[in-house]
Amino acid sequence: MIELLIDKLPNSCKINGLSYQIDTDFKTSLKFNELMENKDYTNEEKIEAAIKLYFGDSYIEDYNAAMEQILMFYSLGKSLEEISKQEITSEAIFSYSEDSAYIYAAFYETYGINLRTTPLHWWEFRALFDSLPESCKFIKIIGYRTIKITKHMSDEQKKFYREMKKLYKLKDNRGQEEKEIDFANALSNL
Repeated sequence: MIELLIDKLPNSCKINGLSYQIDTDFKTSLKFNELMENKDYTNEEKIEAAIKLYFGDSYIEDYNAAMEQILMFYSLGKSLEEISKQEITSEAIFSYSEDSAYIYAAFYETYGINLRTTPLHWWEFRALFDSLPESCKFIKIIGYRTIKITKHMSDEQKKFYREMKKLYKLKDNRGQEEKEIDFANALSNL
């Protein structure tokens, strides 16, 4: 396992003994996430597009091995076996695409990073993303999505949280772990 503070972050991978440069920019992985969620493409089309995203014009013969490496990179070094064993979160708490404005603002407010102009390795992006403070609006929105409305709350609190849940509801309700498992399953079904 790569340690973010000490080890060099991956920028290439081995496919059938050959080394290939991989596009490590976080925007590429966000595009990959959108691609895999898009229901307008077949699994074969998604795989071809994903390989083009990460490896550019490199000729890669073994699509399965390439997708394994992509999924391992995307999931921060987890193998397909580790991905499939993940505990599934019952519902989505965020979406990179639907929450893009909130994520942009959170990074700018918290770290002073303009995600439109600053290149970041996917693994760096994820470390910063996972460490966003509770004080930023994006994390508060996640709180609204995940709060359990209980009988111990006042009627006013219940009404407020129901309105917030409705206001910030996501279109795709699958959790991130479930999406990663779906990606891995799509690969294994080819």
